[in-house]
Amino acid sequence: MYVLLGTDRPVESYRTEVDPGLSAKHLKALAVEAGVEVGDNPGRDLLAARLESVTRKRDIAGPSVVTVNFPDGMPLMECANTITLPQGIWDSHSPGAFADSGSPLWVESDSPALQALLAEHYGCAAGAPASLENDYYTENGPPSTGPKKSSGKSPPTVPPLLLLMWLFLLLTPRLRGAPGRDFQARVMGDTASTGTGLYAAANWIALTENATAPADADTALTGELTAGGFARAQAVYAHTAGSSTYTLTKTFTSADATTRTLQKIGVLNLSALGTLVFQTAIPSPPALVSGDQVALTSTVNL
Repeated sequence: MYVLLGTDRPVESYRTEVDPGLSAKHLKALAVEAGVEVGDNPGRDLLAARLESVTRKRDIAGPSVVTVNFPDGMPLMECANTITLPQGIWDSHSPGAFADSGSPLWVESDSPALQALLAEHYGCAAGAPASLENDYYTENGPPSTGPKKSSGKSPPTVPPLLLLMWLFLLLTPRLRGAPGRDFQARVMGDTASTGTGLYAAANWIALTENATAPADADTALTGELTAGGFARAQAVYAHTAGSSTYTLTKTFTSADATTRTLQKIGVLNLSALGTLVFQTAIPSPPALVSGDQVALTSTVNL
C-alpha cells in the first residue's frame, strides 16, 4: 500500500557530523543547546553520536511529491497515524517546526479508504492532479521530464572527434542527479523493493538499551530487544522526490513490565540476523513503561 503527498514547499530532513576535535565540555554545551540528553552523563563518543542524530530541515526545489510505502499487512489506522502524528512522516517531509508543518496540497493512495481518511484529516484534495508529471518533481524526474516529440528533422552530422568527446562524457559518471538519488533511496530502503537475501532493502528497525557509542566495526546491535513490544519490526519508508534523504518510521508500544530506556536504533535488511546497515544513538533516550508509545524515525543521508 502506498500514499503520495503533494507539497509546494518540499524539505529534506538531515543530520550533520560532529567535529571529532571538539572536547567533551564543548560537546556537552552543544548538546544542551540542541536539547540532547546529557543528564545520564554519557561518554564523549556517545554524546557525539547523539548530537549527530539530531534532525534538522532544509528547503529543496519544488513542488514535489512525498512517496510513502507501507509494509504488507499494516492496519489502516496505523498507516494513517504514521503519517499524521507529531514526529511522523509528514512532519519529517514538510516545512515548519515539527508538529507545526501545515498540510499537503493533495493526497493519493491505492487504498480509497486511506486516501479519503487523509484527505479529510488535512482538508486537502483527494487524488493527484492530472498535470502531476508536468508540475511536480516525481520519482520520474523534475517537472516536464519525459520523452520529447520528434521534430521530423534529420539529426545534424557530428564530426568523429567531437563524437568521441561526447561518448567519453556520456560514459564517464559526472553527477548523481535527483533521479539517481531517488533510485538510490528506493534500492536502499523502500518496502516495495524486490531485493531479497543479502540484497534486500534495509527497512527493519531494531532497538536496544545498550548505551555504548555505535562503532564502525559493529556487525550486530548489541543487546537487541526481542520482546515486550520492542521486537524488530519493518518500518514505513518515505522519500521526497529529488531530495538527498529518506526516512524510516515505526511506532513501538511497550507491553513490558520493566521500564525500558531506548538508547539506539539499528536498521537491518532482514527480519532476523541480516546486515546491520545503520546504527543511530537516540538523542534523548525515552524511558517507556507498559502502555507507552514512541514514534521513531531514522533519517538516512544519501
